[in-house]
Amino acid sequence: MWTFARCAAEAVPPGTAPVRLTAAFRAPVLLPATVTYTRRDAPDGTGSTLQLRGGPAAGHPEGRVHLYGTVTYGTVTR
Repeated sequence: MWTFARCAAEAVPPGTAPVRLTAAFRAPVLLPATVTYTRRDAPDGTGSTLQLRGGPAAGHPEGRVHLYGTVTYGTVTR
């Protein structure tokens, strides 16, 4: 959960309107580790996708996906 919270802190700037966050945990991050955070904004500005990847490994030349998530702006779930 800390990993998701850290990714959310990077994806959603302070003062942003309500958002919906989702996450799919794909693999544990075994420490010590080096990971890369990436975010891609939707062209229409409705949200973004984010990923946390580890370094290249056997079977994962682009890095293993540890977490995949989405941010959707302007939505609130109660």
